[in-house]
Amino acid sequence: MIAKPMTYMNNSGQAAKLILSASGISPNQVLIIHDDIDLPLGKIKVKTKGGDAGQLGVRSITEKMGTDQYCRIRIGVGRPDDPGDIVDYVLTSFTESETQLLNEVIEEAIIKVEETLVEMNKRNNKTEENGEC
Repeated sequence: MIAKPMTYMNNSGQAAKLILSASGISPNQVLIIHDDIDLPLGKIKVKTKGGDAGQLGVRSITEKMGTDQYCRIRIGVGRPDDPGDIVDYVLTSFTESETQLLNEVIEEAIIKVEETLVEMNKRNNKTEENGEC
């Protein structure tokens, strides 16, 4: 299942909790894809657990699910020079050259999503075979 919350980004946890509840899946079966200002524009990283690093959508998801034990794909958008400009920075449209780079990054991100889902499926199947959650 692919879901895009219709809530504000800072309230993404509401949608995540409802999806988990309605589908009967656990947080370790979830893959969250989000922007990350701590990564340079176009950099992609996979993270399997941990803090939110100030990303309010991730914080909301962690709080509502009650755990940080879920996979994430972090896509770098870079950081503004002035820390006070973060909100404007992440809401501003990309430049033409940034858009070209992002089109390539989207292709790379799709591959990362597929690879991560395969790994998650293998891990979750091993856990189920062992009778663990």
